[in-house]
Amino acid sequence: MADFYGRGYQTHLPEGATVLNGIGPHALPVDVVHPLGRGQVMVHAGNDLLSFCDPDRSTRHLGPRLLAWLEGTL
Repeated sequence: MADFYGRGYQTHLPEGATVLNGIGPHALPVDVVHPLGRGQVMVHAGNDLLSFCDPDRSTRHLGPRLLAWLEGTL
């Protein structure tokens, strides 16, 4: 089955942003985290990341790993 991870990319990164994942030959920023108040915001330019958690996909570990990262246990 063909699928895609990102739908576009971030064009204006906030101050202090860190690119987590880039796509294409220029590594255009598709996943970005940046500080906001006392926390952080993670932005993904694409489909709902949890849609990649299907147990029949090679990306089945993405959801649990993302939640662990958000909880600070990864």
